[in-house]
Amino acid sequence: MRGEALLDLINRPDITRIARRLGRYTIESGNEGGFAAYRHSDNGIIVSELLQPQCAPANRGNPVETLNMDALLTDSTGQGRSDVSLVVHSHPEVHNAYSFIQSAGDLLLYKHVEEGSPGHVAGILQQGFENPDLRLKLYQANEAYDPSGITTTAEMMKYATNIQSWREFIEHVGISTSIVTFNNTGWDIHERSNSLFA
Repeated sequence: MRGEALLDLINRPDITRIARRLGRYTIESGNEGGFAAYRHSDNGIIVSELLQPQCAPANRGNPVETLNMDALLTDSTGQGRSDVSLVVHSHPEVHNAYSFIQSAGDLLLYKHVEEGSPGHVAGILQQGFENPDLRLKLYQANEAYDPSGITTTAEMMKYATNIQSWREFIEHVGISTSIVTFNNTGWDIHERSNSLFA
């Protein structure tokens, strides 16, 4: 899904509502959250509930908030879903260049979902403290997609010596990226280079 079809999808009222809820939740809690949209058999779209992290025990006794995206991406039998159209999770804003870019874990998750739901679109949502705009980085496999390049976190982090080399690695494995920002009337395309809207 690309171009106008993708723009129509993210501008659906149910998706803009849950995206705004996710932005508010993340900025208020400092935690990641997520949601997904699924293709329905009658060509409609079903949007999940907002996924929030669960408390998990930590090694030193302090609970850790963990976001289990599998809750959105597996069916009742534990198998990967085949109907994922869009999956979005949030990144809390921090003051470094990597806070609004796919992490190695994000790429591994993308590869996993793409195996069951080819052609799906993933997104990272961020709402800033100083700049209140809601931003959404969308990414999807293109014709050069090479899942064999998405290996392990340790192996991929060799390419993250700086932000430019990490962006080049993401492009090298065949993932296109676009950034959209939310205004009062919907999402505006902010970045068209290597774009899903080109």
